[in-house]
Amino acid sequence: MTLESTLSKKTYRGNGLTRHFPIPFFMAEARHLFLIIKDASGSRPITNNFNVNLEAKTVQYPLVGEPLSSSAELTIYRKVPLNQIVDLENAGAFHPKVLELDGFDRVVMQIQQLDEVLSRAVKVDITEEQTPSELLKAIFDAEAMAIAKAGEASVSADNAENSAGQALDSELLAKESENKALEYSDIAKNWAIGDITENEEGSAKNWAIGDITENEEGSAKYWAIQASEAVPDAMETVKGKAALATLAEVSAGIVDDKIVTPETFRTASLGYLSEHNNNASTHGPLMHAHKRDRNAHEDSYKPLDFCDIDFFNRQVPPPGYAMANGAVLTYADVLYPKLWAFLLKPENAWRLRGEAHWQASLHPDGIGGVNAFVINIAAKMIRLPDLRGDYMAGAGWKGKITGDKDWDATRRVTGTGGLVFHHNLAPPSGVMYPTPAAPTAFPSIYLEPSHSLSGLAFDNARLVPTDTRNHPATVYMLPCVYIGLPYSRA
Repeated sequence: MTLESTLSKKTYRGNGLTRHFPIPFFMAEARHLFLIIKDASGSRPITNNFNVNLEAKTVQYPLVGEPLSSSAELTIYRKVPLNQIVDLENAGAFHPKVLELDGFDRVVMQIQQLDEVLSRAVKVDITEEQTPSELLKAIFDAEAMAIAKAGEASVSADNAENSAGQALDSELLAKESENKALEYSDIAKNWAIGDITENEEGSAKNWAIGDITENEEGSAKYWAIQASEAVPDAMETVKGKAALATLAEVSAGIVDDKIVTPETFRTASLGYLSEHNNNASTHGPLMHAHKRDRNAHEDSYKPLDFCDIDFFNRQVPPPGYAMANGAVLTYADVLYPKLWAFLLKPENAWRLRGEAHWQASLHPDGIGGVNAFVINIAAKMIRLPDLRGDYMAGAGWKGKITGDKDWDATRRVTGTGGLVFHHNLAPPSGVMYPTPAAPTAFPSIYLEPSHSLSGLAFDNARLVPTDTRNHPATVYMLPCVYIGLPYSRA
């Protein structure tokens, strides 16, 4: 026969009624047909609850349960094993049907299914030097930049709308202030230079330089003279009852109950700054006082910027921090407006990934490995990095920059082995060990009674601890990222 159709898959949308779906391509065996369901929860393979009828060229799904709804899709596809099953022996029987069906047709079906897979792959032009991996990275980077630009435009639009409203409010306030200014200008003039006879309570001019006879309570000039005359009496009162601190005592910080005059304190301060301005040993602690505060009380520590990563020897994050475990912040534009604006800045686009890229960057066990954020403008959400179980290393090694990552790796370990004939020899040890013999592998005529036949196996767990990831001896800390305190009206 011939394979005129190039199809190897077909997708059907449910309608709440249909259970039998046509198979529009050739099938040699029912076991070569596979099914995938796609609905609101995602895509998943179907391994049971269906039946393939090669004569009717249909597949029934489901056998039990409700038919597919209109929101679900069923994809059926042919997947022939990539092997060759025809064995033509010299001078043996030659059946054209076997050669055509199991030979030529099988090869064409294999080519068709490979072509279908390649049609969904990321490819570059044959003349391009860029690899598919580099193209994917460029696409993801462009996606992150587009997200950042869209967020920046949204913020700018909001700011413009707010500015317009503020401008209108300012215009109204300015008009009101102008009217008030005109109303009070004459009153202010009267208070400024008016006489006591013009203003019952007296003008500023009168209070400033008037005599006691003109103002019963006295003017500012009058009270200044009174205070000046009282200073010698006050000094006599203090004298002998309290000692004044000397410049040397103030500089050394030894004042006890003595009185420190402003002039003495100023002179001592200037002397300290002059002496220690270029002295690194004394200047350093002043410059890094905030680090002492952090040691004294960790909750008072503030990082250099949003998104800073830190590890803490504690059970819960400090104020302003969140655990870097891939959690999602909802209503992030309202609850964390500063973090939202920070991530939308163009210079921080390198910190962002699309949701699909973020999920693909997780370790194979689904935990850790992502030093990036996801920001969803439409949903107003931010996904945090996931650094659980990760180890930090300095950028600059092998061209790595901040934000890059390496998958789990180890130094290469190799070994060789094969069938071993034992004749009073010591058995393998260490990471190598014998496996049970396979008596049918060699006729017994090749073995003497004192010989035995076994294989060699390799397992480094026989000598060193092993785990699902390579890692050094570890002390675990709490991985945190600084996001700022949530917004509060209080």
